[in-house]
Amino acid sequence: MTFPIPGVPNAIATATLNDKFMAERVVVKQGAKTYEFTYSNYKDWNNPLNPAEAFYAGRMIEKQNGAVVRDITEHGAKLKFSSMVATPDVVELYIPNKDESYRATVQWRNADEIGVGFDVDEKSPPLAPGAAPADWSARIHKLEHDVASLQRKFNELQTALRQIQGAD
Repeated sequence: MTFPIPGVPNAIATATLNDKFMAERVVVKQGAKTYEFTYSNYKDWNNPLNPAEAFYAGRMIEKQNGAVVRDITEHGAKLKFSSMVATPDVVELYIPNKDESYRATVQWRNADEIGVGFDVDEKSPPLAPGAAPADWSARIHKLEHDVASLQRKFNELQTALRQIQGAD
């Protein structure tokens, strides 16, 4: 099915549905830009003790003008970098739309991509060097200290800027 997207000038979406009327592929074209979303592995991802009978895609791939910008499943993700990047064997991956972080282990690497597997059954503890996994208070204290330092530096720069502007 093809339809215009209300409120987005010149945007046309084409959706391909599977036999259960779930979206398999959605392509949005707006001028020279093309956004493609592919969905698969639908199931009820809620706790089995509290099923919601709402099915969500277990794998999502997002492309912008042909380049993959998101490829994630329940088990891991493929991460693409703009250039070759050295990464540690264990990373903390933040998922903004879920506001959650997960500890992940690098499974494979190539020039500008890595594949990571999520450490199952646990949300990520912080990966601060030397910090115990449950040491949230130390991490919060350090972040508060860093914020205070940045605020002091910002105030100093703002004062210096005012002095420079007043000298003109």
